[in-house]
Amino acid sequence: MDTLPPVKALVFDVGGVFRFSDLAQQYSLVCALRDTYSARSLPTAWIEEALGGELSCEALWRLRGLETLNALDACVRLVIVRYSPVLDKVVTTKQGGNSIAEWLDEGDSPDVESRLRALIADYERCARERGYRDRYEELVAAVVSAYRTYFAGPKAGDLVRLAPHIDDALRRLSAAGYTLGLLSNSTEAAVRRDMGVHSEHFRFVVDRAGKPDPTVYQNTLRAVQLSPRECAYVGDACSDVVLARATGSVAVALLSGMGSRAQLERCAPDLLFESL
Repeated sequence: MDTLPPVKALVFDVGGVFRFSDLAQQYSLVCALRDTYSARSLPTAWIEEALGGELSCEALWRLRGLETLNALDACVRLVIVRYSPVLDKVVTTKQGGNSIAEWLDEGDSPDVESRLRALIADYERCARERGYRDRYEELVAAVVSAYRTYFAGPKAGDLVRLAPHIDDALRRLSAAGYTLGLLSNSTEAAVRRDMGVHSEHFRFVVDRAGKPDPTVYQNTLRAVQLSPRECAYVGDACSDVVLARATGSVAVALLSGMGSRAQLERCAPDLLFESL
């Protein structure tokens, strides 16, 4: 299949499709970690060392291309588990041998994500057994909340880059009769800040979608009287393909964002393009 089947609507992710936010993502995570740890009088020296060194801007962006770690919550958990010296009285977070960046360089092996998931699961099991799971969960929630605030702010906005020719592409799709929508795991404030006047092309804008869980996507389409099978979901990560597959929508993947070609081809989208 090299052209769209007959669908009524195109629903888009934002990051990696219209917006490239790798620099804003790293800035927001560094600030969120620093604020959260400082407010609790916890050490912060590791933050610059980890996110300015091994877990580079590019590596963090590629991590978010993995199906499970596309969710902000999961990515924050991995960073805390792998790098933070806090809550680590019994188990070392430096376990596992190679660095995350080195794992990501292993040819996009499907084993990489399972190894990262296992690292988080092992740590959380020990946290539960040793009695500091509640403290760990509170720390994760605080970092996620602070990240969303920073990411929606003006400084992060200055670090965002937009894809070229957005307005022309959206006008052509609207003229072709497609209903257009945005559905993103990001906040609406960040989406509208970055999309600006381009937002006028979309019938609906939905934030905090919780992808790849399909619940918000299905509820949104029901509210606008569309069936998932009448839609194509366009994204840049495995979680986007999983979402489309789970609901019967056409899965369209773009190579312009977080997901590598090997990752996306393994997810088997219906259509795979270089960019918008």
